[in-house]
Amino acid sequence: MANDQTPYFATKIECPVCGHLNSFEILKQGSYTESGKDTDFAPTGRVWKNPAFQRYNPLLYFTGACRNCFYTREMNSSFKEWQKDNGFRSYRLPNQKKRHLKEIARDDSVIKALGTNIDHENFPNESAIIKLLIAIYDESLLERPSSLDVARYYLRIAWIYREMSSGDGNSVSPAQIAVSNVQNEITRLKNYFEGSGDLIGSLANIVDTELKPLVSQDQLSGELTSGMGERIERFHRLRGEIQENIDGLQSEFNMAKEKISGHKLEEEASEKFGEYSGFDDFLSGIQERWQGVPLSEFASLNLALQFYLKAYQSSKEIKPGLPQLQASYMIAELSRRVGNHNQATEYFRNTSKQAHDMMTRNRNNKGIFVNAQKILEMTLEQARLLKKLESVKK
Repeated sequence: MANDQTPYFATKIECPVCGHLNSFEILKQGSYTESGKDTDFAPTGRVWKNPAFQRYNPLLYFTGACRNCFYTREMNSSFKEWQKDNGFRSYRLPNQKKRHLKEIARDDSVIKALGTNIDHENFPNESAIIKLLIAIYDESLLERPSSLDVARYYLRIAWIYREMSSGDGNSVSPAQIAVSNVQNEITRLKNYFEGSGDLIGSLANIVDTELKPLVSQDQLSGELTSGMGERIERFHRLRGEIQENIDGLQSEFNMAKEKISGHKLEEEASEKFGEYSGFDDFLSGIQERWQGVPLSEFASLNLALQFYLKAYQSSKEIKPGLPQLQASYMIAELSRRVGNHNQATEYFRNTSKQAHDMMTRNRNNKGIFVNAQKILEMTLEQARLLKKLESVKK
């Protein structure tokens, strides 16, 4: 039962999807303090006012997961007051509800597999990661998912992994970078050939429906279109063989990448997670069904970077001004952390220019000026460290 020493209070929220009345914990203001922030804004040096909660990461309370259907959302005012949001109820909820319920009805449901393993008491950090993953999955079910929210959630998963491993997250091994680069290229290959199938299908349709009727009376033209049809069929066969090879390449790589990158070493002792040999083992099983599951801080940072880039480049999700400046810095810093130094340099340069321009335009606006100045200072420092690292390599 809650008392003065409990760092949270309970609030009841009806699940928008299944109608179950949940009691969620909301952290009280001042329930813990932090001594600082890492360069990707991860909180550091946390001390709870109630020492009994020292083993808990506040991100455990960042999301709320329905105890009945596992529908999960960020625990913000929009979620707490969803019943008053006519836009959400009229436009977003109907499709979300339909797709979420369809997903959990599947025998191989990713959401159900994740949700049934939430255990705040015994596995608080793991549960925080699981709930963030469900929030990402639920976001992906929307017709227009928010890349920015997905990026923010993956970033927080990286922070939890960092705390679990007690690492600073700054050192990235060459093996991890190589694994990431190989996976990116396999994904590009896969996307390219999937797209080629759509293009050749469109070409075949035009030949059959538009070109053939026009040349049906001309024997020579008819032979030419027939030849085109044969070549299109041959292309489909070749594409099928290439796709099989790409899938085989991915399968072979999946078996090797964890050992290559140091994510999972046989000699490492792993704490059991429920009926699994470890949390990594549990998530690996989910990853076979959904590639959006990261198994490490490095993988989480990589996914966060991908979605920050998508949100930033779309120019629709991120508001101009400080939010855009912060996003540009985050892309630069995450690029640095995962070893993409060319991209990091480009975005550090971009962030520096934006910050200078913003400070010049807002000399009389202390709030904007000071925030832009802080980001500029961080940008210059991280760019300096990156340049020093590159000079050492040479």
